[in-house]
Amino acid sequence: MAAGYLQALAGDRIQVLSAG
Repeated sequence: MAAGYLQALAGDRIQVLSAG
């Protein structure tokens, strides 16, 4: 699903920002 794909990208970005 496109929504799931976008959610995965958003989740990865959030993790990167948190780790940064």
